[in-house]
Amino acid sequence: MLSCLGGFSPRLPPSALPSPGRPHWSQTNVDADLAHMEHNPALVAKIMKKRQQESDRCNNRLTPRMQRIGLDIAALNMQVTEKRAAAELRRGEDDEYSEKMVLKDKIVGYAEALLTDRRKETQLDCVNYSLQHLRKDQRREFHLSDPQQLKTDRPGRIEGSAQGMSSMQKFEGESMMGGRTPEAMREYRQQQVRYLMAQMADKKLKADAEKETDRRHDEALSNANELRCSCEAAEMQERKAEMLETRRINEGMASARSARRSAAQAKEASATQEHMVNEVERNLMRERHDYTIGLNGKKRDYKRCSYEEEVASWDVNRALVQAKLNRKQSETNADVGFCKIGSAVCILEAASDEAFEVQSIRRRQEFDAANRVLAQEQKERGAKEKSEYTSFASPR
Repeated sequence: MLSCLGGFSPRLPPSALPSPGRPHWSQTNVDADLAHMEHNPALVAKIMKKRQQESDRCNNRLTPRMQRIGLDIAALNMQVTEKRAAAELRRGEDDEYSEKMVLKDKIVGYAEALLTDRRKETQLDCVNYSLQHLRKDQRREFHLSDPQQLKTDRPGRIEGSAQGMSSMQKFEGESMMGGRTPEAMREYRQQQVRYLMAQMADKKLKADAEKETDRRHDEALSNANELRCSCEAAEMQERKAEMLETRRINEGMASARSARRSAAQAKEASATQEHMVNEVERNLMRERHDYTIGLNGKKRDYKRCSYEEEVASWDVNRALVQAKLNRKQSETNADVGFCKIGSAVCILEAASDEAFEVQSIRRRQEFDAANRVLAQEQKERGAKEKSEYTSFASPR
């Protein structure tokens, strides 16, 4: 960062200079993105230490589940062993496959070499047979090098015969009649007319066929569109009917469910009413006293609790309610304490971030000031060297 401005580095303190007893900082384990900070090895070491701490923290963190239960080292070692065994097996399979491929390549190459040698031998046998048993005029492609070809060939123009257009035997300066009679010329012109009319009729037939083909294609396309529209309409109708059927079934299920619920409520209400009637109309409720006294002077046939028992049950209920309220209050207090701790932690983090930001700003300002001083020194040094160097002087 600093070496980019001016091409000079700031003056290093004596403690930053490499001593004869310790290695240079670039020879240690330093990341490549810190190579431009050679002037400040202390800062580089600090940054590398922070990065190593963050890497160790991330390696130890893993996942929340692993933080709680830890790692199964035995299972991991077993997985590593299985993976190595599978890799060794695959490596052996790859080597075997490679050996088989090499063997097949050799066999195919040997077969191709045999076929090539056999073709060469056959060609050589054919050539030797042709040289030994055939004359020159009986050999293959002899007509391409026949010295008597011009003598034995048929001439291009023969008197009394007509040549075609491809013969190229009509030269400039020859008469249009070419020795032909008017009747022959008339027949020639009529033949041309018939040829042109045949061409026109052929083109018309082709055009009519194309039109008929287009008409049939358009008709087929129209029929296909109509069929597609009909299919889509039928599909929409079927989908609508299916939705209506589903709605009818759902309404029936809802009605049955409502009826079952109403019947259950009516049954429960009837049972409750019957229980109330039985409790109110039974013999113990119609009696005037809570109990009776037997012949032996003891109480019998209690129909309700005594006053002392009711007071004891009230005390128990009061204790249960109070315990529930105390438990709820303690949970509320714990939540408030956790919230206070979280707020304090957030405040400390904000203060730490702010202090780090202030320190970063101060360091950047110091770096900028040092860079400005270096740039000014370089500028003054350059001006001085330029003035002292004679080659920059004007020839006048």
